[in-house]
Amino acid sequence: MSTAPISLDGMVHYDLGPVDRIPPGEGQTFLVGGREIAVFRSRVADEVYATQARCPHKAGLLADGIVGDGKVICPLHSYKFDLA
Repeated sequence: MSTAPISLDGMVHYDLGPVDRIPPGEGQTFLVGGREIAVFRSRVADEVYATQARCPHKAGLLADGIVGDGKVICPLHSYKFDLA
């Protein structure tokens, strides 16, 4: 999904829609400013994290990985990435 930039307080923000669009404990990939970004929603505290969309080792989509304890596990080779 692609998003349009919003200028606010001298910074550029992107409205990705309501947080409910991402189920707790899961991730979703967005196209932001021409870059793929993975956005994750935690299960416990309703926190939201964002990082690069693909694993640097195997190019797996991190949004398809398992999310928990502030980490995401790559779906291709089980490497853990800290989100916090």
